[in-house]
Amino acid sequence: MYHIAMQRQPTFNDNFMNLDHWIVSNWGNYSNDYVDLSTGMLRLRVMQDGITSAGGEVQCRQLFGYGIYEWTMRASSTSDTPFGFGHVTSGQITALFNFVNNSQTEIDAVEIEGNHPNRLQFTNHRMIGFKQHTPIEMPVAPHQAFHRYIPFSVEDAKNHLHS
Repeated sequence: MYHIAMQRQPTFNDNFMNLDHWIVSNWGNYSNDYVDLSTGMLRLRVMQDGITSAGGEVQCRQLFGYGIYEWTMRASSTSDTPFGFGHVTSGQITALFNFVNNSQTEIDAVEIEGNHPNRLQFTNHRMIGFKQHTPIEMPVAPHQAFHRYIPFSVEDAKNHLHS
């Protein structure tokens, strides 16, 4: 489930029963073949051949700005089912991010990389070459269960990006 609570704007909720609010990426290594709703929730698959990776990505049709972002997700794993056991593979990336102007300003609300499966990474980018990065080691495995994330308000990130 994806939930965004916006200041001075209505709350956006989506339980992913359909993709009406989303653009399914179909460029580069992203393909709509890897986006699936058959389990009653959004599932983005990744395929690896040892050299390259291909996977699914969705982008919200609605633009969002400042506010508080909250979501529930399970990080990428080899599990075939939403609640099954799975392993992490290097090259997998699970992320939620907000950007404008081709990522001239980007807020990675959380990014989990397969080569550091228990590390949540929060990064603010402003223009090329400027970023603030905060890694947090988790005592639990984000790929073994669904977790609720409320990392920070984008209002707070805005204040850091413009300072």
